Amino acid sequence: MSKNFEAKAPSASEMNVISIIFGFGLAVAMFTAATAGQQTLDARRRGKMFTTYTIMIWAEWISAMCIGLITYMWLSGAIKARLVFLSSVLCAHRLIYRYDSFWVFFFIRELI
Repeated sequence: MSKNFEAKAPSASEMNVISIIFGFGLAVAMFTAATAGQQTLDARRRGKMFTTYTIMIWAEWISAMCIGLITYMWLSGAIKARLVFLSSVLCAHRLIYRYDSFWVFFFIRELI
């Protein structure tokens, strides 16, 4: 970080909006987890313990939840802004979404 960098904390009204959006995101995430759980159980009933599809869904869900939680903690001030931290979040995000095409390849291969 530059020596001139000044971290500004969000105001109370901004934190209220952030918290509402984060809560809505958690609600959607729980709905998504329930749907993914149902699909995982359906795959297990068909006799497949692990499929590429279920692994892809759960890896994506976990990564999205981690990035969302880290971002919320950073905005609330629980995590300090450091260059290493911010660049690691960006690299993790890029790494996770870079391999989406990799997972899709295996999913298509499994269907064929």
